[in-house]
Amino acid sequence: QCDAPEWGQLEWSATTPEDTFITFNIRTADTLAGLDSAPSVLLAELPPDSSPGHVGDALTAAGQTPGRFLRLTSFLQGRAGVTPVLRNYNITWTCPRP
Repeated sequence: QCDAPEWGQLEWSATTPEDTFITFNIRTADTLAGLDSAPSVLLAELPPDSSPGHVGDALTAAGQTPGRFLRLTSFLQGRAGVTPVLRNYNITWTCPRP
């Protein structure tokens, strides 16, 4: 258990055919319940962004204090007959020693 994780990177593998998009948004809070009301922060948009996305940097740039819990939401937008593909993702974090 870690009460104050240091959020690292979001790494992903995805394909976005022409005119398709993937957007990654994050929320952070000190409690699970707090995630629902936490502000959503844009982490990456594909295209043009490429892996990795820096979670801690995105939170800091948005004026958000990193919390104990993190929620990642991925939005995939396609067009008639063509969709983006999100194959996998991984979020890194560390727990600093007290």
